[in-house]
Amino acid sequence: MLSALPVDLWWHLLPFVSLLDATSLMSTCKKVEAVISDDSVYRIFAEQKYPADTLQPDEHYDQSWRRLLQDDNAKGGCYVLKIHAVSRWRHNAMLPGVFYINSVRYLIWDRSTRKVHVAIEAFGSNDLRAADRTTICRACHGNDTERRLPPLQATDSLQCESSVYVVNKRTYQLCVLHFPQVYFEFPTFGWGYSYYFTYNGSPTIRGSDYECVPFLRNFNSLKEVFSLEQENCSFRPRDFVCDPSDVRTWGEPIPIEFLSMAEEELWGCNLDGN
Repeated sequence: MLSALPVDLWWHLLPFVSLLDATSLMSTCKKVEAVISDDSVYRIFAEQKYPADTLQPDEHYDQSWRRLLQDDNAKGGCYVLKIHAVSRWRHNAMLPGVFYINSVRYLIWDRSTRKVHVAIEAFGSNDLRAADRTTICRACHGNDTERRLPPLQATDSLQCESSVYVVNKRTYQLCVLHFPQVYFEFPTFGWGYSYYFTYNGSPTIRGSDYECVPFLRNFNSLKEVFSLEQENCSFRPRDFVCDPSDVRTWGEPIPIEFLSMAEEELWGCNLDGN
C-alpha cells in the first residue's frame, strides 16, 4: 500500500510525519527509505523541531542536517527552563527599611559543554550579598540504605565552578552560575531527587539567614526536566542571555518604600550606576 504512493506525494506528506514515524516507515517501505535518505528531508524535520536562529548545520555539522538531528542540535542551541523559586531573608519583617529577596529564574542545559547554568536574580538593600556564593543542595526522596541516608536528607552541597554577572549593582544582581552537568545526573535507584538553593551559600539544606528553597522537585533525568512538552521550557541559541525582571511582577509582598523607589528608578535593576 505504502509503496504504491508516488515519490512526489511523499515529499508533501513528510511535514506531517514525525521523524520517529518516518524512521519506522523506512524499515517497511523501500520507497520511503529512498526519500528519507535524502539529507534535505532531515532539514524538514530540523526546521519543525528547532527555532531558525539555532540551525547552523554548515558551521557545526559539516552541512549535514542528519547529523544535526542525531546530535539533537546540541552545538546550535540549549534547553532553557523558566523557573520562579523565590527565597527571602528570614529577618525581612523584623527590621524596617531593610529588605532582601532573590529567585532562581532560569535553568539552562548546554549539552555541548556539559554544563547546567542557574540564573540567580536578587533584590535588596545597599549591602546585598554576592549572588555567586549561592549553593545548591541535592536531596534524595528514598532511603539510601547503602549510604544510610534517610528520606529528604541532603546528600551533598555544591558551589558553582564559575559564574558571570549579567548585572551587578548595589541593590540588584543577576548572576549565572555554571555547574557541571554530572551534578544533575545520578544512578537510578528508583527514587527521585530534588534540588534546593540557598542564596549566598549554606553547607546544609537548613539554609542560613536566607531560606533554603526547592527549585526542582522529584525528577529522575535531565531529559525529563528539560522536556519541550512543558510550557515553560524552550530551545534557545547557546548565547541566550537572561534579562532583568520587574520584581513587582513576582507576586511577593514588597515594602511600599522599595516599590516607590523602584517606580522612580532609584532601586533594583533600574538603578543607574553601581
